[in-house]
Amino acid sequence: FSFPNQESRGVFQRIGYQKVGNSWRGAQLLRSFPKLRQQNYPLPVAAVAGFGMDLVFRSRNMLSLFSEQDGLRGVLLDVPDQRWGVFWNARLPDLWFGGVHDLSYVHWRYQLSPTESNRYFCLLDEMDNLLGYLVFSTQGEVLMVDDIQVLKERLLKPLLARFWKRMREAGETVINLSVVGSPVLLDSLNQAGFVTRDTDGWAGMLVGPRLDICLPQLLEQQNKKWYLASAELDL
Repeated sequence: FSFPNQESRGVFQRIGYQKVGNSWRGAQLLRSFPKLRQQNYPLPVAAVAGFGMDLVFRSRNMLSLFSEQDGLRGVLLDVPDQRWGVFWNARLPDLWFGGVHDLSYVHWRYQLSPTESNRYFCLLDEMDNLLGYLVFSTQGEVLMVDDIQVLKERLLKPLLARFWKRMREAGETVINLSVVGSPVLLDSLNQAGFVTRDTDGWAGMLVGPRLDICLPQLLEQQNKKWYLASAELDL
């Protein structure tokens, strides 16, 4: 996999990379006032408008949490544990993701990175079984989500709703997420509260010269929700 920038895109295509999609970037506001002030809104306007916007956001989040099944809870972890192995053995195929992000992969991809402090927000059931997780880091006032995994597609929204609530309570401002994925997956992220932002990103996959595969056509035929996130950058 590769996510080349505009300048190097032609080189990647000439050596055989097939385009699998354009990058999609979404944002979820946690607190409106700081963003309104960044846009130079006067203090009184930002305060009043921010209060109204936050009230809408909180109400939407409460409705989302209220409509979900009982017994689910969100937990922050600094280090992944052995539940990751059980999680990957139990995953069901209604979501098609880029690769296997089991415990060894997650440890290699995130725990060995000396430049970023990655954390894990986990969705657990009443028996503390891992149902889904996301990996995120803090970059200034922005929370960057690098990866999302769930056992079943219906658990995506509960995971994101609990993460939004927990991060707002922690005083954070905005959540950003960038992926390349199917339109139906991107629609699910919009329904979960992410607002689409402009981006010119691109993703490609290198296929062996002896394999006659049309990747875009293959992905379209899957009829499933799939995505590649920044977690795949090093593969």
